[in-house]
Amino acid sequence: GLFVLDVHHASQTRIQALKKEVVTAVKERDALNSQLDTLKKESSESIEERKKLQGGFDQQTQHLSKELKALKHSKMQLEEEHTSMKADLKLAQDKLKESVKVQEQLGLEIKAEQDKLQKDEAALGKEEGELKDAKTEVEKLRKELEAARKRIAEAEKLDEELHNQLESHISTHQQAEQPGD
Repeated sequence: GLFVLDVHHASQTRIQALKKEVVTAVKERDALNSQLDTLKKESSESIEERKKLQGGFDQQTQHLSKELKALKHSKMQLEEEHTSMKADLKLAQDKLKESVKVQEQLGLEIKAEQDKLQKDEAALGKEEGELKDAKTEVEKLRKELEAARKRIAEAEKLDEELHNQLESHISTHQQAEQPGD
């Protein structure tokens, strides 16, 4: 982005300099044209002076023509440079627009990934909650199973005691019936 701004700034600086040169050249041309008008006016007032000045005037005219031709050529070159700079600037602007589009697309992709990550984190949080609930339920069932094992062991112990008492009672009852035979 800074490169494009530097190119743009350099182009604008060059364009401003070229415009100043053109303005200066136009002022010089106008000044020379003014001098030429003065010379024409003076030559019409004095034919003799005109003849004297004619040689110098022709020389100046040739010089001015050369300068004007050079200025026109310089102006044409400046216009070509300006057109080229405009094309370069347009190309740089197009590249900048493309870069902005790519950045916007990347931004959208990043946003989509962030949204997906947030959804995944939310789902993970939910699953972690469900896992915690399941662990709590498993622990509760373990405690209930342990309590049930203790009750079974107590019931088996009580059953054994009752069985022993019953056998003892039967044995006592059988002994009591034997002597009476």
